[in-house]
Amino acid sequence: MNHDFSFLLNKRVRVYDAAPKPPAHHKRKVEAWENSNYEGVISEVREYDGSPCITINFKNMYGSGGQIVASFNRTVSVQLVGHGKLWDGKRNYDVDLTQEVQS
Repeated sequence: MNHDFSFLLNKRVRVYDAAPKPPAHHKRKVEAWENSNYEGVISEVREYDGSPCITINFKNMYGSGGQIVASFNRTVSVQLVGHGKLWDGKRNYDVDLTQEVQS
């Protein structure tokens, strides 16, 4: 059965797990937390076994001074679990369905 998940395309998404951000002096823990908790834009959507498979473009590599030095794409298979809510088995994805991000 084909579903239309195109309503997710070009929407801002916040990806997070349940853990709070560790204190800044725990550099490795902060780095691991930032790898699992980020914001981005859904740049591609396709169906996989009846669920959406999304590609998120996000900026997640920081240099000294906190400036972004690289951006990445991450593709994940997720389940739709509510209005604007996605889940991949480990992390929550909150999708802002109210505004489309211009490329």
